[in-house]
Amino acid sequence: DDNGQDVYERDLVKLGSSKEQSKALDELHDMLRDCSQDEDKRPDGLDFAATQLAHSDLINNKDKDVRLGAATCLVDILRIYAPEAPYAEDQLLDIFELFVNQLHNLGTVSTSAPTKQGVKYLYILESLSTVNSCIILAELMQQGVEEAEELMNKLCECLLTNIRPDHPSSIHSKALDILTVCVEE
Repeated sequence: DDNGQDVYERDLVKLGSSKEQSKALDELHDMLRDCSQDEDKRPDGLDFAATQLAHSDLINNKDKDVRLGAATCLVDILRIYAPEAPYAEDQLLDIFELFVNQLHNLGTVSTSAPTKQGVKYLYILESLSTVNSCIILAELMQQGVEEAEELMNKLCECLLTNIRPDHPSSIHSKALDILTVCVEE
């Protein structure tokens, strides 16, 4: 499917407006969500897309929808490439910083009727809990990367302060899964 291929090979950084970037990230997320972890089944442009997503122009974009779109795609990339994240240490730190900043919004999510953004925050939480991506942070900590420890603390604090008592138990258990991984590692 050539059309799908284009989605992976689009230059997200060079798109004209943040609205276009956000739309392109949503389209990419739709493709990545169903992408297999099987290396032989990875689409051709996936490595390019993975590189694009870690670009500081997306991760640190002034537009919150672009940052959120990048984060939802990045949790997918970590799942698809697991256990080997296709990023350098400094990129991984930036990516986890982005995740933590997005998860801070969980406190505002209405779970009975989540907004489009709310659905994405929950998706990030779910993916991090299912894929155990936080092991990456733990490994960086073990390698003596100071920022990783700081980020791990921020992540734990973020989950503990933004998961509300009225959130459904499924959200509590996902947050707990992440915290457990963080503590055990």
